[in-house]
Amino acid sequence: MLAQSAWAHPLPQECSNGHCRLTSKGWWPTECVHNVPNGTSIRTVEGGVEVIYPNGTVEKKDQCPTAKIPRESLAQVYTAHDTKNANMTATPSAGGPIDPSSNNKYPATWWLHFGSSGETLNEWTASYTVPRLPTSGQGGSWWIGVENTNQGTLTVLQPVLYFHMDSLSWGIVSENCCPGGHDFRQGDVKVNEGDTIQGSIKRTSGTAYTVTTSAGGRSYTLNADNNAPMVSPLLSLEMYDNNFQCSDLPSGPLYASNNYVSPAASWHAGSASAASDCGWKLSSDGSTASASPPDSSMLDLVV
Repeated sequence: MLAQSAWAHPLPQECSNGHCRLTSKGWWPTECVHNVPNGTSIRTVEGGVEVIYPNGTVEKKDQCPTAKIPRESLAQVYTAHDTKNANMTATPSAGGPIDPSSNNKYPATWWLHFGSSGETLNEWTASYTVPRLPTSGQGGSWWIGVENTNQGTLTVLQPVLYFHMDSLSWGIVSENCCPGGHDFRQGDVKVNEGDTIQGSIKRTSGTAYTVTTSAGGRSYTLNADNNAPMVSPLLSLEMYDNNFQCSDLPSGPLYASNNYVSPAASWHAGSASAASDCGWKLSSDGSTASASPPDSSMLDLVV
């Protein structure tokens, strides 16, 4: 549960009782956010989600009640053309797919395009380095991920580096948000400035993937089958408030290095308000992508 005092932006009305958590798609009801054991498998089924725990126990979770999800975290269906250009409608519609732009803000995004339409991500691995803390505010998150944009409710698989506002520290988590309206998480462990993080998304069969985030010799893995082709990979710097300030961003550079993507894909810049509004430098060469504050030395980006 996140206290109002830890958040500058007013909580959505649906979260006024405090029973919400931040996810990759904005505020979400606590009852629909699940920290699960390492190696748990998530599978979309009729009417909800099947959770298979490492000990063999199987649990069915019914669809998360739409009425409890903050309206600003719900979304419109958007077209493939809009997705490629990172332009998404922001008008919520109950029961529709989740729209990142209706709640969160993406100051830097790169979309990866495959050589032919309909290709599915097989694998994406990359390394992050934990940056310096933000000067003020929320810090946001940095992640590689992949979405399904052509079929079913929008979901995203992602190994995430994120800033925890309550403890003023960085953390990592492997996340599947949000099949059946549920956010599944494995990890949520603290990491320190300068640590190297390994992120991995690998297809195992059909529409099934493993999502792994590793640091300090330990790995945190979710198995996920959202029953839809995952066709839209992206790298993003994400903030949890549309009204963020430049000082809310990390005070040092972010990068994703040693990128390996299969099938091969070309990189295309999407949103870039970190550059236009805050003077950040954004760059990518297919192997390394970086987002650096204006007062940062590129020596900080040695990888």
